[in-house]
Amino acid sequence: MQFVNLSLFTFVIFTAAPIAFACEDVTGRFQVFREDTGTFKMKKCKQVKKNPWGQCAKPEVRENCPVTCNVCPGDVVCRIKANLQFPQSPSEITSYHKDSVQVQKVGSSDPCYSGNTKTTWGCTHVGDAFFDTLSQAEKFKDLESVRIFNGNGGEYRITVSHVFTEEEVLLDTVQTRDSRANLIVKVNGKRLSKSFRHNRNNIKNTHTDYSIVYSNNAPVTNENVGFVNPAYNGDYFVDVKCDNKCQCTVTKVDNKCRLSARLTFPTIDAESQYGYHSDTLTIFNQDNEECSYDKNVTSWCHAYGDAVLYSAPSNYYDYNKAYAASIPDAAGKTFNMNFEHYKGPNEEILGYYPKASDLTLYANGAQFFSINGQPGNLPITVSCNNDCICSTSILPPV
Repeated sequence: MQFVNLSLFTFVIFTAAPIAFACEDVTGRFQVFREDTGTFKMKKCKQVKKNPWGQCAKPEVRENCPVTCNVCPGDVVCRIKANLQFPQSPSEITSYHKDSVQVQKVGSSDPCYSGNTKTTWGCTHVGDAFFDTLSQAEKFKDLESVRIFNGNGGEYRITVSHVFTEEEVLLDTVQTRDSRANLIVKVNGKRLSKSFRHNRNNIKNTHTDYSIVYSNNAPVTNENVGFVNPAYNGDYFVDVKCDNKCQCTVTKVDNKCRLSARLTFPTIDAESQYGYHSDTLTIFNQDNEECSYDKNVTSWCHAYGDAVLYSAPSNYYDYNKAYAASIPDAAGKTFNMNFEHYKGPNEEILGYYPKASDLTLYANGAQFFSINGQPGNLPITVSCNNDCICSTSILPPV
């Protein structure tokens, strides 16, 4: 009887390399069951990327989009949450205050903020950070949050800005300016640093140079929000950097170049004719994105109020309103501004008031430019270097 030596074959069988299956998102559409309607809906992983926090909770989504849902073998979970909220104790909260939070991923042009609540890189924005002691209990305060689904290998800049409101003018300005929200950053549920706040702004009110208008012994609202104090600093940044193993650092960075613009009218001249006047300021950044009265909340600029003056007959009240724009991070950047008179229907009905508004520009609260309005469109270019030394160039009126 002969015996066959199988050792060679056995060796070959047991040392053959296993077949490797790639972990990839499917490129086509797939079905997702909707519990609320009992029906199926077609989805793509491209859609899931804009809301992984909600979509990846569904098993059929995780199965078809494992990369987006961060469930491939060896994947490291790296969830980042930044909550902006006011102190929990009511005794610490007085009057009215509102801040905002947003986050930008370095290398992406898709910011995560109230105007863009779901991004292509897995960030979701929810909520509204404010408190109001004069409202009902359910409106007393709220928090605002930005959440990054997979922060591995990413760098992120969180921006916190104060939001100027009419309530700050009409209520106790001292109490309002001293109240600040806390920013709490967590990675996988753990805090890596203390909470952050914007500067205290001692003896700096949120608004200045306004006169509250009364009608029938009651203050007229929405008249003063544009009188923003350019010296009030309610902005700061927090940088979050994570490696591919979700080892992250969290660092606060004070803003070094805050650019502010104001349109204000002179005091109404009692000897001038009755009438109406409105001016506008439109600002464009280097990506030609607009910040204006109509587009007043962007990822890089907030605008407030409306530059309008009405000198009324004695049987009605005068009003003199202002416009302001605030850019928290202007270092090393250039902006194009259009300063122009707006001839709308009110001017035709109420008459034309001849005096234009003044445009004043500030860098970190210090004035560096001022000009009176002129007929037509006045184009102005503003450039700030990395040391926040800002200069202007003016083209002839259009």
